Amino acid sequence: MAAGKGAQVESMNRLNLRWVFFWGMFPDLFAFLPTFIIRAFSWFMGGRFFNQPPNMYEPWTPGFETLSNFTQLLYQLSHSLFAFLFVALLILFTYKRVLWIMLGWPLHILADIPTHSSIFYQTPAFWPLFNWKFDGFQWGVGHFTLYNYIALVGTFALLYAVTIWRRKKLA
Repeated sequence: MAAGKGAQVESMNRLNLRWVFFWGMFPDLFAFLPTFIIRAFSWFMGGRFFNQPPNMYEPWTPGFETLSNFTQLLYQLSHSLFAFLFVALLILFTYKRVLWIMLGWPLHILADIPTHSSIFYQTPAFWPLFNWKFDGFQWGVGHFTLYNYIALVGTFALLYAVTIWRRKKLA
């Protein structure tokens, strides 16, 4: 959303920030929401919410139950820059225009590359052509989370200050 807000500050064109937010969240929603819905439905019907043992496709993380092979496949699809490129080109050829609000998707992938370690869900940015993955930081570690929130607050504060400055300049 910060990138979308920044784009609005730089131009007079208005972006729908709700859609910018959606596309920024899309890779994780696509990967995890189907399994969550299935598990929630199972739980409401009396089953266990987490009920599958860890497997070779998903590294074990203390405190987490395994999600599923299906989630693993969806994660690879949604966190691939090639999948984004395919969908973006499909939209370009279908609608004859670029949907700039979708840029939250590749930004999400690029942010995930250095913030996911080999312990839990490394980002397969070039899947299925290459299986390269970067062993980055664990985003759940306290100091990294603190830096992340400081950066977000600083970014939105800066965007707010620039917006106020531009309004005063235009007035």
